[in-house]
Amino acid sequence: MPAETPVEASTSGSRVIVTRRRRQLPAEPASGARRARRVARREQLAAQLKVDPQPVTSEDGQPVERIGGMRFFLSRTSDVVQAPSIGPKTAEILHGAGVRTIEELLNVPAERIAEKLNQKRLTVEVVRRWQVQAQLVCRIPELRGHDAQILAACGISTPEALASRTPAELLAAMKPFLESAEGRRVLRSQSGPDLEEVTEWIQWAANARPLRAA
Repeated sequence: MPAETPVEASTSGSRVIVTRRRRQLPAEPASGARRARRVARREQLAAQLKVDPQPVTSEDGQPVERIGGMRFFLSRTSDVVQAPSIGPKTAEILHGAGVRTIEELLNVPAERIAEKLNQKRLTVEVVRRWQVQAQLVCRIPELRGHDAQILAACGISTPEALASRTPAELLAAMKPFLESAEGRRVLRSQSGPDLEEVTEWIQWAANARPLRAA
């Protein structure tokens, strides 16, 4: 209830005149406006931390995880068939060896996996390359599998190593691989990355997530 100011009194002859003045309080904003501001703030905070709970797929049908507006194309719970360089036939062989998820691929030593696979072409070095590629795509937002294949072949094994390179330096380091037979196989008749694209890779690497959060 609004407070009242003290009573003011004055006399006029024998009569006493009492006047009460109500103190004017500042008007409160409309409750609807306050509610709208609270809702807008909650939506803003939710958008900053949002992980899309609905299954989302990319244009090539791969599952996508969205965090803070950025996309991750691989997670630790993904099947190994979604890893770069691993096709359905190789995934079946890995499944038979007890390696079904990306997490299992990353956690089991490469030597042990190669021994279980018992395939002449699937050497320890090949398994290590799979592990590097999978970790890069798990951790770096927006990075695709063929991007990780190129980076791993050029000795980039962590987001930190990628983030420390300059675009021109990285592009020059990749050139011999991209011109090789293996590089052309990875590119599949497509043009290699240009300066703008590798600049984006470096920027994305600066926003990498920890592997435990993948």
